[in-house]
Amino acid sequence: MKLAVLPDFVEEGWLSMEYCAERLLAELPGAVRVCPPYRRIATRFAANRKAVNADRVFNRYLRYPRFVRRIRGDYDCFHIVDHSYAHLARGLPGGRTGVYCHDVDAFRGVFESGRSRWFRQLGRHLLEGLRNAAVVFVNSQQTRGHLLEYQLVEASRIVLCPLGVAEEFTPGPSVYKLDGPWILHVGSCVPRKRIDVLLDAFAAARRRIPGLRLLKISGEFSPAQRGQIERLNLREAIVHEQGLSRGELAAVYRAAPLVVIPSDAEGFGLPALEAIACGAKVLASDLPALREAGGDAAIYASVAAVSAWSDLIVSAFDNPGLWPRPALREVQASRFSWGAHAQTIHAAYYHLWKPS
Repeated sequence: MKLAVLPDFVEEGWLSMEYCAERLLAELPGAVRVCPPYRRIATRFAANRKAVNADRVFNRYLRYPRFVRRIRGDYDCFHIVDHSYAHLARGLPGGRTGVYCHDVDAFRGVFESGRSRWFRQLGRHLLEGLRNAAVVFVNSQQTRGHLLEYQLVEASRIVLCPLGVAEEFTPGPSVYKLDGPWILHVGSCVPRKRIDVLLDAFAAARRRIPGLRLLKISGEFSPAQRGQIERLNLREAIVHEQGLSRGELAAVYRAAPLVVIPSDAEGFGLPALEAIACGAKVLASDLPALREAGGDAAIYASVAAVSAWSDLIVSAFDNPGLWPRPALREVQASRFSWGAHAQTIHAAYYHLWKPS
């Protein structure tokens, strides 16, 4: 079976999606990465956001679809790594194409009111592709439930296929050093990550733990978040780092006294799982997806309950015995592997290619 893996454009900078493609290709030697070269047009003349978005639209919605229509007869099955590229399935043989759905955010224009006309049209465009696919892989039962709740895809076409843990994320000693007590957040600063809750809880905990610092990995603070940092007098208490490799990030997880994930929505919760795999204590929002990833190896708090978050941050330093044992973290991490992820995907396409 010749399986074509259709990734995101590397130039768009979605590192998590690129990593999903890398791991699948590594676990399925017979699979082939198939993607047209990214053409820069507007950004050859300007470097602003409008030019960047113009090139994204051209490559995503014009160049890539034309490319897949040309190669639709060259492979037995086609795997679209990211649901935000689901429109590609419109130009591929539906009975032999699948889409991996990480969450339903890209389709919200279809089932939520108050969205812009452009967002609604884009959601419908992507949904047409998703519905043309023979199989839709999901990372969690929560994502599966959302697809069914909003009637986006029939249950018979959904396959549960959790993400895995990279080999870099293992427990052990760390070379990373940061003086004094500190907590860690990894991820973007988009609204659903609830950086506002993180900052408020951190500030409250810092009043009880003098010298407490926040290490923020990745993301760019928004103007509102920067304003909150100034109001709370946290500028000197935050260390912000970007562009870490997986090995470097694993070292940070191993050294972290506590990893904090206050999101109000997640499709899976890979940072929680990676932190647990490195032996770190994890405090996460009480969301179904985060409970799937963290199991009994993490502690959970209600979304936006700032006082509860600050109390639990303090307890990680003052009463660490209340937190799940390292053995529980190891067991939880062992339940997720990229090998199992790839086997599930391969089995689904093999069934499409050679049905019993």
